[in-house]
Amino acid sequence: MLRLLFYTGVRVAELCGIQVADFDLEACKTLISRGKGSKDRYVLFGKSFATALRTHIANHPSNPSFGNDRISSEVICCKVIMK
Repeated sequence: MLRLLFYTGVRVAELCGIQVADFDLEACKTLISRGKGSKDRYVLFGKSFATALRTHIANHPSNPSFGNDRISSEVICCKVIMK
């Protein structure tokens, strides 16, 4: 998650809401849903990060550390990251 924060520059609250389905690894971008101002936007990242992310998702198919329940993962994620 910290790599994602570093490589994309997304806000912490946005980071906590990202799901695996939001990534387009071929186009090297991710969808940020309900960002600042409740607007959706795409954030770009490099090919090297796309490769690392693809590997991470393949190695952790059941829980790639993005959470399946958007609401509960947002609360837990934001509390941990902000510490």
